[in-house]
Amino acid sequence: MLFKVTLLALSSLANGSFLPWNLTRDTSSNNNKIFHKRDNDGSYDLDMIAQQSFYSVDVELGTPPQKLQLLLDTGSSDMIVVSNSNPYCSSTNDCDTYGSFNSDASSSYTPKNKGFEISYADGTSSTGDWGSDVVSLSSENEDMTLTFGLAKNSNSMGVLGIGLPGLEVSRGSTSGSFSYNNFPMQLKQQGIISSQIYSLSLNQDKFTGDILFGAVDTSKYDAGQLFTLPMINQYKSQGYIQPIKMEVTLQGLGKLDNTANDNSQFTYTTSKLPALLDSGSTIVYLPNEIATQILNEVGATLQNDHYSIACSMSTD
Repeated sequence: MLFKVTLLALSSLANGSFLPWNLTRDTSSNNNKIFHKRDNDGSYDLDMIAQQSFYSVDVELGTPPQKLQLLLDTGSSDMIVVSNSNPYCSSTNDCDTYGSFNSDASSSYTPKNKGFEISYADGTSSTGDWGSDVVSLSSENEDMTLTFGLAKNSNSMGVLGIGLPGLEVSRGSTSGSFSYNNFPMQLKQQGIISSQIYSLSLNQDKFTGDILFGAVDTSKYDAGQLFTLPMINQYKSQGYIQPIKMEVTLQGLGKLDNTANDNSQFTYTTSKLPALLDSGSTIVYLPNEIATQILNEVGATLQNDHYSIACSMSTD
């Protein structure tokens, strides 16, 4: 099986089911609809909110529904929600801001009696237990039963991981390995969408956007050539037959100097580099040698554990 990532253009699915979620950079959204059903074809949209360094989505979980705001992450594959008993909630207002889940207050929650541990690239981590409950999908009384991790000890906000199934942490659990249908897989399994694909439209210029499950909205892009990139498998030597991360090959890296009259170009490297397509991070990771060269060019200065540049650089 060949895994691919398609860029720029795709045709909408004819007579198919899909699920859209909308995106907004306004963190004070008053929109009470979580999922938006598109016409009568079973498609759905999901609202997304652009925070300072990540995109989040609103999810309703349990019976009666409890509203949570989760980081949308293509770089992980598990839905992890923060338990209201998490001690981290007492030392930060994140649980008040993004919500926490009280499993005892949900009549439809089912524990799995298996533990999990997960860590993320930003240094945060969560431990807890697996369980399942009902995710409310729309005002049309459609819902979906989903397996997720209930984080009882975590310094991270909740995460909706929609990555490839091979990255599910349940598959390497020390308390008993198992596999399950994550969010996109379960949408397909229950017939809510007709194809297990999704597309993101960030539309940062207008501070709005959406994630569409099951199809691609052709109105979101200008007519152009379709580009398809093969996904790479960096973990084949570890026994993974298929890719477990949404990684593609970066053919090189350069810059275009738009301050010069001739729009001169400069190439940092033509060496091939693996690149992860990760909606859960706004950070670009580069090899140290290239990153140092760019930082020196823009006059960045090291302050504690990060670099800073003059605000005027944004317009230079």
